[in-house]
Amino acid sequence: MNEGARVNPYHQMKTKAPRGFGGPSRLIILLSVLLIGMGGCQSLQFLLETNPQIDNPAFMSLVEDYNQCQTETDPSRMQKFVLRLEQAPTPISIEQSPIPVPKILVQLTSKPISRLAIDPQGMAASCTLRTGKMALKIGEVELARNMFRTILLKYSDPHYAYYVDQAHLGLSQISSLKDTSTIISSLPSRAAYP
Repeated sequence: MNEGARVNPYHQMKTKAPRGFGGPSRLIILLSVLLIGMGGCQSLQFLLETNPQIDNPAFMSLVEDYNQCQTETDPSRMQKFVLRLEQAPTPISIEQSPIPVPKILVQLTSKPISRLAIDPQGMAASCTLRTGKMALKIGEVELARNMFRTILLKYSDPHYAYYVDQAHLGLSQISSLKDTSTIISSLPSRAAYP
């Protein structure tokens, strides 16, 4: 080595790989694994070009039936949509799984994105309520009563409290109609008045 040349002591340190994680690429990999683990597997859904839940024909069929029930005005046709929605499979959460799942996996899973999550039971309750209201509106009291009672029997979960409350209101309207018709039929006819 030339005596006049100065040796930079930091030059050797810059060329060596830092110790610890084995370099910046390993650190990036470790951070990625930690972020994915904390966010759950569904945190990477934005990377998928198409979402299989949207392309699922059964999913689209449920949405179609629900939408048709909301626009239909004939209660007999609406009953068909109610039946289809009631027969839809109900998704279970990982907490309700019949197969034992380790607690760590339960904690790491995330709920589906809300805009893609549907509640078939909620859609069926909504359609049933609308069918009952429409039947009552056009005078099909028995059908309305059956629809409101169906809500009380099938949707007692607190999650569906709105539908249960509305069904109680519908049944009270039916009861008041019955009371009114009894009062009217007990009144003397107009012919009795001079």
